[in-house]
Amino acid sequence: AVKMVQQLHDKTGAFFESQGLDPTVNSIADKELQEFRRPESLFTAYSQGVSLIEVAADHLIAFTKTITEPAQSIAPWTIARAVLEASALSSWLLDTQINAHERVKRSLALRYEGLSQQLKFVQSLGQSAEFVNKRIEEIELMAGGLGFQKLRNRKNERNGIGQVMPFITDIIRDTLNEESNFRLYSAMTHSHHWAYSQLSFRKVDETTFQENKAVLMEKHLSLESVWWLCGNVTRYFSQPIKYRCKVYGFDLESMNT
Repeated sequence: AVKMVQQLHDKTGAFFESQGLDPTVNSIADKELQEFRRPESLFTAYSQGVSLIEVAADHLIAFTKTITEPAQSIAPWTIARAVLEASALSSWLLDTQINAHERVKRSLALRYEGLSQQLKFVQSLGQSAEFVNKRIEEIELMAGGLGFQKLRNRKNERNGIGQVMPFITDIIRDTLNEESNFRLYSAMTHSHHWAYSQLSFRKVDETTFQENKAVLMEKHLSLESVWWLCGNVTRYFSQPIKYRCKVYGFDLESMNT
């Protein structure tokens, strides 16, 4: 199972390197770039989607290390969540069923979400965030030039650019249909007892402590869990790969030869 995940990572890396950076003639990306009024915005959307594949790939390799001796029992679940999240976001941007306008709208929403988080980070350091606010203003102005309306909440506060960013759980549900798994991984990531006590520990003995029966547990990752997780991360990572190939016009079948 581990070898399967490693091979997927290595083969996709070699495949994309052989394909180059530019979309093929008459591909979805090629047509969108010719028709959209501001190609730079589409390039940004494509770049975000491709970068997120790299993010997912990095987590994918980290995942294989957690299930290789000495294997971990908790980390594989949390890293599977990272693979899923990055893969879903990439798929959301590289979706083959949307047009250029929708792709740019999603890209703008993700850019604003990222800048909002950067703003909070800088403010938490007690530093001036003027440069972040300036960048947000610039992007909103550019979005207005493309016909996107300013987005404000009931308090007249900016709450998005292009569109209000959906919750990541919704994106994962809509792109990969993996909401339940994401919630399970999140429970592990946030250290919820009901999750890690069942998935990352096993009972080894019982004892009596101050007249109360106590169960002794040890960390454990079952072979069934390893196979299940490997199958999942492989499936997650494969989806944005397929989308990128379709959008760019790459011959995905040649990767399997």
